[in-house]
Amino acid sequence: MKLQPWTSSAALAAALLAGCGSSPPLRYYALDAVAPAGTVAHAPSATPLRIRHISLPPEMDHRGLTHHAGPDQITISESDQWSAPLAELIQGALTRDLGERLGYQQVVAPGAQPLSGGQASLDLDFVALAADASCGINAQVNWVLSVPNSTPRQGTARLSAPATSCPAGLPAALSTALGDLADQLVRQLPSS
Repeated sequence: MKLQPWTSSAALAAALLAGCGSSPPLRYYALDAVAPAGTVAHAPSATPLRIRHISLPPEMDHRGLTHHAGPDQITISESDQWSAPLAELIQGALTRDLGERLGYQQVVAPGAQPLSGGQASLDLDFVALAADASCGINAQVNWVLSVPNSTPRQGTARLSAPATSCPAGLPAALSTALGDLADQLVRQLPSS
């Protein structure tokens, strides 16, 4: 019996479609604001604050959740992905964290128009940002705070937060670390 060419093509297409059905579903993650660790005593500033720039290590700057699988090996998940570029998610979460601590009238949302009266700007350089084999977060962040008519301030923050699972627990661990960063930053901000 001779098969028609279209029969073998249809069988191949069916086999390929069946293989596609077995891939895991995509899961998308965002970062959440985290409540302050304690009471935050900070007098309002006359100058609102904007997070201007965030730089990340290239090995973490992927859509897929990334964690270390060994000393010199990382794993980038194909099925667990960030809902937006990681720097944008960090900027948004940290802006909300600072709003929780300073009052939302004291922070400028990402993408908002510059304020006419001027604003302070915060630049963050994640010199180190890594998720370990259990997806716990460890980071070192250098920051520069520029306030109009003032000498820029700078400092370093060290962050760590455990994860409850891997890779799905990584976003919560990073959110917790960013909440800690916001607590550390608020203690460094000048008051009016």
